[in-house]
Amino acid sequence: FSDSAEDNYDFAAANPLGTGNYVGACNGTTVICNNKHIGAWDYADIFPPSGQSESDGPDDSNGHGTHTASTAVGNKISAPIGGFIGSNGNLNAPFISGVAPHAHLISYDVCVNSCTGAAINAAINQAIADSVDVISFSISGGFSPWLDSDRTFLDAVAAGILVSTAAGNTSASVTTTFGNVNHRGPWLLSVANSTHGRASSNDMSITAPIPVPNNLVNMVAINGAKDNFSGDVNTNLVYAGDVQAGNEDGCSSFPSNSMAGKIALIIRGSCNFSVKINNADTAGAIAAVIYNNISDVPFVMGGVDTTSIPAAMLGFTDGADIVSFVDSVNANDVQAFVSGTPIYRLVNNLADILNSGSLIGPNNTFDVTKPDINAPGTSIFAAYAGNSTSYAYLTGTSMATPHVSGSAALLISAHPAWSPTEIQSAMMMTARHQNKRSDGTDAIIDEVGSGTVDLAKAVNSPLAMNETYANFVAAEPGTGDPSSLNIPSLRSNSCNGQCAWTRTVTNKTNTSLTWNTPAIRYENEANLQISPNNFTLAAGESQILTFIYTVCSGTLNTIRFGDFALNPSDGSLPTSRITLAVKPTGTGTCTLSDLIFANGFE
Repeated sequence: FSDSAEDNYDFAAANPLGTGNYVGACNGTTVICNNKHIGAWDYADIFPPSGQSESDGPDDSNGHGTHTASTAVGNKISAPIGGFIGSNGNLNAPFISGVAPHAHLISYDVCVNSCTGAAINAAINQAIADSVDVISFSISGGFSPWLDSDRTFLDAVAAGILVSTAAGNTSASVTTTFGNVNHRGPWLLSVANSTHGRASSNDMSITAPIPVPNNLVNMVAINGAKDNFSGDVNTNLVYAGDVQAGNEDGCSSFPSNSMAGKIALIIRGSCNFSVKINNADTAGAIAAVIYNNISDVPFVMGGVDTTSIPAAMLGFTDGADIVSFVDSVNANDVQAFVSGTPIYRLVNNLADILNSGSLIGPNNTFDVTKPDINAPGTSIFAAYAGNSTSYAYLTGTSMATPHVSGSAALLISAHPAWSPTEIQSAMMMTARHQNKRSDGTDAIIDEVGSGTVDLAKAVNSPLAMNETYANFVAAEPGTGDPSSLNIPSLRSNSCNGQCAWTRTVTNKTNTSLTWNTPAIRYENEANLQISPNNFTLAAGESQILTFIYTVCSGTLNTIRFGDFALNPSDGSLPTSRITLAVKPTGTGTCTLSDLIFANGFE
């Protein structure tokens, strides 16, 4: 957060308050601000939770705020970078940067161990007074946005501020993801947590006995023990299940010296990673490879500070294929090689996978789909206050949220005249819709919203949707209709035969364009009519679209998903998509025609 950036960006000249001007508690001694970090406020001390207190001032007391802020707006910093929490080795990537490194930052301290509504509301009102462009809120929320703190966020949106919030995570008190998504206000973005494809990984190959199948060469192994591989390891590999039947997961101790000098292959599950690694160590293993028991996504293992041998993780298929190979040959002849030097690369099949702890829909409270969108939030490397290395890998929707917040800041910079809801709709309608669950099956709209934010497409979105403060207020359930709001999702939690929506889209380009809807995609026996199904708009013109969904047959009281595409006549511009979620409670009269059955993303 220095205002002396490596790329020589002039934060002083760009300071919206004027060079050397700051807001809040900045005093130059105990609270130091600069032309990058231009303000700091402390509402946690003014409105603390009962029985909780912290050191006076707006400083980050646990690292969470530093991590999320640096993800959104941290400066670009060149390698080498010093490692991360838990002494998990050194990451010598070319550079690290927040999503919007030239954005300015004002921090608002609202939490001690927990957060009060009074502190949150005071901070939101202060952010409005400070004229910020984006609020990034990596804190949990409720289910009643017209009544809880999300209502104050509507005031922020009315003031021209885009609000990005965390969809929430499983915890000791929230053990089920289904139906527990947080921050349901239709005026804000609720962000789910998915994986990214960037990997600092070691190559792992089976080297003997020959011939070795091609799929067992150059596998991606993610470093994850207290002690990383400091050099190449080339030795015999032993499968835990062969050493001790029933102990494939390594949660029980192995016979003494049963793994002496070997690499131990162990499946994930049933106990902590540290237990598995230490049991292999005690049995004489010189390294441990854990393979995922759920998905093909390896990740940085946590809670391994007490281990003493290097360890890495493989995806499920790689691990299972090794076990099959071991079973097909003389197990004593199997050898493996793990490179000691990590490789920094993009691995496409590691990206866009929903984290199993990310809270999901359905939102059964009212007819608005949540979460809205998802972003990388798993194994995010960013700045961290309070540890010896100043960096950490953290996971959660808290980490996904600032990716969307930083993206919003860049979009606002590119389109300063757009409203918050127009920016929000552009991100949603151009999101990447290829998400998977951790078990490899397709994710649905109630899990990932419109898909993964795709900033390169969002900045070129030819269409956007606007909504007003008055309409948001009037849509309060009980007296209004949230499904009528002009947002890029259609939802009915009770469609008795037929349901309908209208939406208004605006051409945000500088030229006249024509749109058509060649592909309507939805599940099960239904008929969806769109009127008009093609239209032409001059620059700045708007079009009202009408959607009528008729239930023809099929299972009732089960949510059906789909989406429809608006394809612009200029093929260089992205397609705009609006999602659909309908729970039919009865059937109507219709004629089936050219239905494409899908999960909404195919």
